[in-house]
Amino acid sequence: SFGTFNNTAAEEGRELFFSKLNRVFREDDCTFLGCAAVLSDIELSYDGNDESSLPYLGPTANAEVFSSSSVEALSLSHDRTNICGEEGLNDTKTALDLANIPWTDTGKAFYTEEAGVRIGILSVKLPDNSTVDGLAAWAASASEKCGYTVIYAERQEGSDEMYTEIAKRLIDAGCDLVCYTGYAPEEGLSASAYNGGIVVNSLGYLLDGGSFTAADTALFRVTLTADNGTIIQIEGETLPITYPDNPWIPTAE
Repeated sequence: SFGTFNNTAAEEGRELFFSKLNRVFREDDCTFLGCAAVLSDIELSYDGNDESSLPYLGPTANAEVFSSSSVEALSLSHDRTNICGEEGLNDTKTALDLANIPWTDTGKAFYTEEAGVRIGILSVKLPDNSTVDGLAAWAASASEKCGYTVIYAERQEGSDEMYTEIAKRLIDAGCDLVCYTGYAPEEGLSASAYNGGIVVNSLGYLLDGGSFTAADTALFRVTLTADNGTIIQIEGETLPITYPDNPWIPTAE
């Protein structure tokens, strides 16, 4: 309907939403985001009756929100992406494949190579003890083949201590960066070093098409300095994001 995210996309162009972040995305060799929505052109059913569980559903053309920006890969490991079941998830994967956007979920990692350094990224929803076991095994295996490994996880509302302990276990297994997204703790974004790795407690949602308000959030940037394919220095920094003009147009401070 008039005034919705989908209407704005159709009327003003899907390149609008990340227009003020494209400079940041282009500066980076690998920009990784989460797609927390279903992309489909058919009417889908979903589980849940209350408003909070309504699906974030858009046409397959909304893949252009990402393809029109310098985004190298997407996570599909989100409750919102899975709310319409396998049919909705498969439609979303097909839409991204047709737009030439690589994606990752629990069963499929994303790999890229920059400056001779192989990077592996795996996304997942947490918590789940069996998932944590599998992630630790993946981190151990991937760390033998990659110079830098990332686990990008959607977290739920819950104990920060629990998520921190999960992240520490994954870093001990060989992961270099555990970056949470989704639920944002009240104390806001924080990043901490542990055993040679980095833990980001939550980046929140960068672009929330279901809301007319937006809480300030952040991107997290990792800079790797390499010599002949060997990492010699790792730096992490948060890039604050605000919404000065429109809750659907994130802007880097």
